[in-house]
Amino acid sequence: MVMAIDFAVRDFAGGSQRGRVAGDGQGNFIQVASGDSVSLNLSQASIAAYEQQGGDLIVKLTDGRTIVLSNYFNEAAGDVNHLYLSSEGEITEVLVQEGQDGVLFANYGPVNGWDKWSPLDDMRFTQADSIADVAYVSDEPAGMAAFAPGLLGLGGLGAVAAGAAAIAVIGGGGGGGHGGGGTPDTTPPALTVTEGTRSVGDVENGAEYVDGVTIGGTSEPGAIISVVINGHTQTTTTGTDGTWTVTFPTTEVPPGEYEIPAVITATDGAGNSTTLNDVLVVDTVPHPITFDAVTGDDRVNFVETQAGLVVTGTSTAGASLDVTLNGVTQTAVVDADGHWTVVYPTGTLPAGEYSQTITATTTDQNGNVSTETHTFLVDTQTSVAFTGQPGGDGTVNATEAGAGVLLQGTAQAGSAISVVWNGVTLTTTATSAGTWSVTYPASAVTSGTYSSTATVTATDSFGNTATATQTVLVDTETSVAFNAGQSGGDDLVSGAEAANGVALTGTAEAGATVIVTFEGVSHTVTAGANGTWTANFTASEIRQGSYDSTVTVTSTDAAGNTATASHLMHVDTQTAVTVNPGQAGGDDLVNAAEATGGLALTGT
Repeated sequence: MVMAIDFAVRDFAGGSQRGRVAGDGQGNFIQVASGDSVSLNLSQASIAAYEQQGGDLIVKLTDGRTIVLSNYFNEAAGDVNHLYLSSEGEITEVLVQEGQDGVLFANYGPVNGWDKWSPLDDMRFTQADSIADVAYVSDEPAGMAAFAPGLLGLGGLGAVAAGAAAIAVIGGGGGGGHGGGGTPDTTPPALTVTEGTRSVGDVENGAEYVDGVTIGGTSEPGAIISVVINGHTQTTTTGTDGTWTVTFPTTEVPPGEYEIPAVITATDGAGNSTTLNDVLVVDTVPHPITFDAVTGDDRVNFVETQAGLVVTGTSTAGASLDVTLNGVTQTAVVDADGHWTVVYPTGTLPAGEYSQTITATTTDQNGNVSTETHTFLVDTQTSVAFTGQPGGDGTVNATEAGAGVLLQGTAQAGSAISVVWNGVTLTTTATSAGTWSVTYPASAVTSGTYSSTATVTATDSFGNTATATQTVLVDTETSVAFNAGQSGGDDLVSGAEAANGVALTGTAEAGATVIVTFEGVSHTVTAGANGTWTANFTASEIRQGSYDSTVTVTSTDAAGNTATASHLMHVDTQTAVTVNPGQAGGDDLVNAAEATGGLALTGT
């Protein structure tokens, strides 16, 4: 009857179960999941060899049986599977290393004894190894006894052959090849970790990770140190001062934020070994930092700088951030929702148009430093102005008012322009060349003579505003008239008056240019300061005869307004006389009697 072998399996979460394998009528198969720990109720003396077949670990026993740990080598990233041997309350960890032709070499490391609590207690067996119980007793050190019955008596050569073909057992002695009755060294080397693992409070942060992951400690001088992390092994030899360090390149230990087992084994010159199970804590991930758009659009105008600039963003809850703007640093603590806020006083940002960078820095509890920058635009100024003169000369006359009054100027390209004149508001946009113009229709121009003010306001794309004013003079009226009673007060030009020349008079706007036209002849005069004018026409300019004539006058004032008037004149520069025929009794002969009685002459 072949006795079954007890086993225990504990998963990554700590749950465990027990069973029996490889007995009469039983299979030899144990399913292993990633991160599992497996304990076999065997001693080192019952193991003949270990072999890897694909992802399976084959445990070959000295009685010829095998136990298959299925998927033992198919560990997920960050997981480590463990194999233990336990018998009579003792428990030993098995660390297998790749050899040739699928044969594995093993290191054995003791763990806590039965007399002290251990997290591996649920993996411990108090009963004896069922194979070792029926095996013979050998004077070979522990771990070589019952290694393979056929090797007994081979002496040194047989031991070498066994080590090369099957397994090099470490931690059981090394004195089996000695003669002469010497005392074998069966004391495992001391082993401690002083840096790089959780047991000493170390966390591998981003700055340290750049140069690789270093683990160090102390052990027996000359002891070989093997550190296994993430399926990768680094080895070194303990120095004469009893210290050792190994460094894993970043290609073997991925960055991130996680914990992973670290198995550390020290093996002395006699083959004794000590194994520590520790944990590598990796945290290369700094706090993330983000910025919200400053003032909502990353465009800061003058008003916003005067109100105190508020900058917000997100990061890890509880993190402390130093946020620096233009040499001023404010500190913020991230709230429970992951948001942070800092406020900068008025004057932090100088006036002008420029690009500004703000920087936030935070350091997490493991020393990872993260820095983030954010750039936004600042524009605290704009401009606007009037150019040119309304009406071309600063005064809008009636003709110009009728055609529409053009007001124009300059501003920052793209600015919104609002012009207010005479209570009427017109809007436009400054061109890419930085010019603007609006035209007020005749209906918006109040007739008369007066001074008015036009106001323009420009608002640029940042919301900055600027204002300018311009005086607009309006003169849409003038007048002209003839005085009543021209030419001696009777509006009649006689021959004598015509001979002496005729002066026509009237009134107009002071300084106005007055053109008087009489019978096709025009004279230009200027109205005096008192608003009177006189146009003199010479005798040669007055057509002789008797007739009526309409005299016209046109006045043009300084603003260009014109007025016209007319006046009716009568000209009579000649007369006629005739003697009726048949005077003196009808025969044009005066006799004595006619002469005595007096002579009457008649005519027209």
